[in-house]
Amino acid sequence: MEKTAIAAYEEKIGQWIAEHTEEFLKDLEQLVSINSVKGTPQEGKPFGEGPAAVLDAALGLAERYGLSARNYGYRIGEARLNRGEKTLGMIAHLDVVPEGTGWSCPPFALTRREDGYLVGRGVEDNKGAAIMGLYLMRCIKELDLPFPHSVQLLFGCDEESGMSDVAHFEKVGKFADLYLVPDAGFPVCFAEKGIYEGNLASQPITDGSLLELNGGLASNIVPDSANALLPSFDLAAAQALCQGAPVSVTQEEKGLRFTAVGVGSHAASPEQSSNAIFHLADFLLRHQLVKGQGAQALAFVRRVLDGYLGQGLGIAAEHPETGYLTCIGGMIRLLENRIWLNLNIRYCFSTDGETITKQIQSACRENGFTLSGVHDSKGTYHPKDDPLVSSLTDIFNRLTGNQEQPYMMGGGTYARKLPNAVAFGLGMNLPGLAPCPLTKPGRGGAHQADENISLQALLTGLKIYLLSLLEIGGREDIL
Repeated sequence: MEKTAIAAYEEKIGQWIAEHTEEFLKDLEQLVSINSVKGTPQEGKPFGEGPAAVLDAALGLAERYGLSARNYGYRIGEARLNRGEKTLGMIAHLDVVPEGTGWSCPPFALTRREDGYLVGRGVEDNKGAAIMGLYLMRCIKELDLPFPHSVQLLFGCDEESGMSDVAHFEKVGKFADLYLVPDAGFPVCFAEKGIYEGNLASQPITDGSLLELNGGLASNIVPDSANALLPSFDLAAAQALCQGAPVSVTQEEKGLRFTAVGVGSHAASPEQSSNAIFHLADFLLRHQLVKGQGAQALAFVRRVLDGYLGQGLGIAAEHPETGYLTCIGGMIRLLENRIWLNLNIRYCFSTDGETITKQIQSACRENGFTLSGVHDSKGTYHPKDDPLVSSLTDIFNRLTGNQEQPYMMGGGTYARKLPNAVAFGLGMNLPGLAPCPLTKPGRGGAHQADENISLQALLTGLKIYLLSLLEIGGREDIL
């Protein structure tokens, strides 16, 4: 479709969005209010009650707006606007990570801030995008916009825990011809790093130096809290050691519990985070509160988590286009007298999963640990001059007046699991709504407390998507 013809629809689309903003917010509120953290499997509900409930809600909204809706065994859902033979696909996930601590408002409620921000678990990652996709199809249908192809919106229910939902859909459904994934930022993500997970386990700790050890809620979150229970000694002396440190201590029946705090973040962007597991291990070792076998094991943990570039494991790597490797410890436990540390690594294209495995195994052998539970999700890459990448970038810049370039990221989206797919929005910086420091109440990123997104970003993203579809709808080199 010609640019001049598209411009004629811009005002009409903007007016439709303004008229439906309150409905948009109410629908988003319905999804955010459902705690859709992956839970215990139940009969017919493989990811537990929460993901099943939120999928029912999303499919119910699709039916309300005259779209076809289908539930694939509560693993993934599909909403469709049926038109032409070719299909443009979008995918958003309805599952969320655990809420964690430190919220200034209820995590499973939509809080509308006076400054235009929305706060709640999933508003950014990724329920806001799910509602955007529904309203995109609703707008095309109600305004009868000249988009000649069918539109498919997939609702994933297992994105945060391995993307088994898409693998299931590949067996029972039909993929679209092209996918746009609104789970990143504008303009276009041309490359996603590989994602590597694994578990390190120490030799048995049988000398009683550690009674309990806990930290972290999920592999892909830098933990903001970690604690250890040690045999009792003088409480007053322990409290004195905690002065000025990010660690507190309490007396319990079996001993003293030391709790460290940090700054959480998504594992894909640990640059501004502060890992509570590292702070705990460093504190206990510096003050010689743990000795013997426990101290030996914690020393390796501290080494692994000192920084986020993987030097402690010998896996540091960098690439001119896809940046540097990052490594975080997402969870730690004392299980069957062994320290168990979960690693979440985002690797650039100068290394690979096999190389990382060999390097970690070597470091583990030298320090009395073993590696197990490896999961390697290879990254995805589109050349920057690919017609899809360059066209979407040009469209975004023209509509916003920006001069952005395609980018790469450490986050993993469904784009790596789908054919002919790129991540496209919805995150962006907008005039007057530049992100505030994430330590400010009400200003958290994805996977953090006070997860937020601006309403303006969601509605602007919807408009960008609609106008982008009008432009690429007639491009045979793209769709």
